[in-house]
Amino acid sequence: MAAPPTEHDPKTLLRYKEQAEETGAKIAGRNGWVIDWFKEPMPLENKHATCMNKMLNDFAFPPQTYEDPPNAGTAPPMSVLVFADSYDYATDILKYAPQNRVGRKQIVTTPPSQISAKKVDTLLAPGWDMILFTVGIDEPKNNTSEEIHKTQNAICNLLMLLGKAINNDKLLCKYIAVVTVDTFAEEREVHEQCGVGLVANSTLFGFCNTLRLEADIMLQYIDTEWSLPETMMPYLSAEVFRLETFGRNSVRILKSGRYVLRQINPVPECVEEASQLDLPESGVIGISGGNGGVAIIIGGWLVKQCGLRGLKGVKFMFLSRSMKISDANMPFWKALEADAAKWGIEVVQAKADVSNKESCMEWVAEHASVLGGFVHSAGVLADTPLFKIEWEQFDTVWNPKSRAALWLHEAFEKYGCPIKLFWMFSSTSVFGNPGQLNYSASNAFMDGLTRHRRALGKASLVLAWGPWGEVGMATTLDERTKKRMAAGPMPYFSNAEGIDGTETVIASGYPQGQVYKVSPEAFIGMCNMPSSNPSACTQVNFYSTVAAPLPTLDFSPKNAYMIYKSMVGHAVDPREGLVYKYYVKPRLNGADDVEAC
Repeated sequence: MAAPPTEHDPKTLLRYKEQAEETGAKIAGRNGWVIDWFKEPMPLENKHATCMNKMLNDFAFPPQTYEDPPNAGTAPPMSVLVFADSYDYATDILKYAPQNRVGRKQIVTTPPSQISAKKVDTLLAPGWDMILFTVGIDEPKNNTSEEIHKTQNAICNLLMLLGKAINNDKLLCKYIAVVTVDTFAEEREVHEQCGVGLVANSTLFGFCNTLRLEADIMLQYIDTEWSLPETMMPYLSAEVFRLETFGRNSVRILKSGRYVLRQINPVPECVEEASQLDLPESGVIGISGGNGGVAIIIGGWLVKQCGLRGLKGVKFMFLSRSMKISDANMPFWKALEADAAKWGIEVVQAKADVSNKESCMEWVAEHASVLGGFVHSAGVLADTPLFKIEWEQFDTVWNPKSRAALWLHEAFEKYGCPIKLFWMFSSTSVFGNPGQLNYSASNAFMDGLTRHRRALGKASLVLAWGPWGEVGMATTLDERTKKRMAAGPMPYFSNAEGIDGTETVIASGYPQGQVYKVSPEAFIGMCNMPSSNPSACTQVNFYSTVAAPLPTLDFSPKNAYMIYKSMVGHAVDPREGLVYKYYVKPRLNGADDVEAC
């Protein structure tokens, strides 16, 4: 297993070895995963910034009584630059900040679309302890794709300009807090009331995860809710100003409490049926990016599922602009054609450009009455490091991916398509991947769109892929890069492993899931990276329920959160997850036998 830090005592190292072996056996061969939110209470920050110290004393043995230092004043004030929302969340966050915590401040109410790179440089010039970015709370003017895209463009462009400037000069800002509202909501009523514009700024989740990695900055992503009562505002403010926990988790502050995001092993043994797959009995299933390897592999699996159910009236249309299949993908296409012929199912390569709204809407309109399913597999990469990225790279990636997804959704609703299956292909880059700021944000929106559709009872599933090994980009990389990635914690997976992960996610009942393979030794090593690094700390906590890290050796006050987690452990009960409670149907017998992750 991965070599743990040598400074741990022998007993700790032995426990680690035993734990690593047990964890390795549990995760080996697993290819499907899901995410969920779990309650994790934290105290309100006080004027001395010592709330975590007091909390740790509650877990100490023998119990200790913490007292603030004699004649202790308040913690040093922080300078705060605020990009404010129009609903006064920023105002309340500042209002309920610990006593005298906010010193110099500047509140920016200029619309994001009117803030240029030059203006950003001027605003940042004095240098700030924190940027409070709540403008991502503001919704589009209406629920049309035009207004949603305008809102996304303006807000993400502003955060891009801020990120680039801070990346070039770390003295400009120490902390960034980004707040959204109900982009992770599961409640039907809020989605009905707000419409699809509710998830417009779900792009910020993926954006923040990659920005944190590339700028190497403490960045806290917080999602709260429209119905947050006044009594919970101090807790929302505490999440911004409690620096011991800042940036160490993605957090939701709800009226029911504080929740953190975790990757977990799905629990298909707890769903009522082995498969949640709903297929149209006849009509058309469209697949965008249909000449790509992943589309062909997954399309072939769907053809087989239709064949096994005797659904011979379904026609699969693999859509692309060129309709040309590469030499590398041709063997997979020929195999798919042969299988389809065996089942008596029609499969064709057809022309359509979903990256263009008019073309997308026209295709859906033409097939609206018989369109029973759609797999949105289209997408391109325009990977660019933070210091070089411009908005053009966002347009390149967003048009065929997240913008196309919204156009498809809009078309389905406009034309009343009898959709029983709508899959979108996302990427594990939503959790952060250097050079993919644009791609991370685009995929995060598709995750949000799936949450919106599922909350309304509409068909939708999003699959976030790790690296495929037999199709996709793996076939174009040089041997050195392939070897490096193969030796990493999440190596390439085979087509068969990709299908296995897909089936696992479907069986779990969750509306979104991740498909990737782990190399147990390297993965456990990744989950034991030093918690002093902002990006590593967030990653360690996100995966901690899959591979718990070693107890921390850093007993400095700034590491109070990881000390706390060492005391209470990282295990969670999957049945307590917010998403689980909405979408997973407990098995009739044996549901109480579920093990904690």
